[in-house]
Amino acid sequence: MRAPEIDRPTLEWFNVDRPLKLADLRGKLVILDFWASCCINCMHVLPALRKVEAAYPDEVVVIGVHSPKFAAEQRPENVRKAIQRYRIEHPVANDVNFELWQEYAVRAWPTPGVHRPGGARDGPDVGRAGRRAAADGRLRTGRAVGHAGAALPVPGAGRRTAAAGGRVRLPGQAEADPRRRPDLGAGG
Repeated sequence: MRAPEIDRPTLEWFNVDRPLKLADLRGKLVILDFWASCCINCMHVLPALRKVEAAYPDEVVVIGVHSPKFAAEQRPENVRKAIQRYRIEHPVANDVNFELWQEYAVRAWPTPGVHRPGGARDGPDVGRAGRRAAADGRLRTGRAVGHAGAALPVPGAGRRTAAAGGRVRLPGQAEADPRRRPDLGAGG
């Protein structure tokens, strides 16, 4: 499936000198990161995106598509503050009219969209788990490939560090293991 163009006159761009066009990015893996500045789950994936960007600066381009949930998020100065607060260095388009959101069939925050180097796009992956798949799984499994057709592994992908005592500190980071019964603590 071909990807809709992202260069729109209604978008305001940050962290770039001019609007980006997908045609200019042909040959690169492009991750469109649909996010909202008030969405905590959107912020949780930023470290994974940074790792991908740092590891593959010539092969991967991340573009944030800010799709505001609330009226205050539409204002450019608030988007700029969020970009600074979360230390976002990749290009960001402010999609206040939800044009890209609608054309890419996005239904929830966060949602990534992955574009292969040849210009084809994979369907959107909704939610935090989908963001992880876009940021590591597709790269690691080779569904999205680099210039030479080789899979791009993500540094540290698949490794999880357990807290002291083997317990997960943040419930949102827990992953089910079908081989083990979860430790539910007292009363579980």
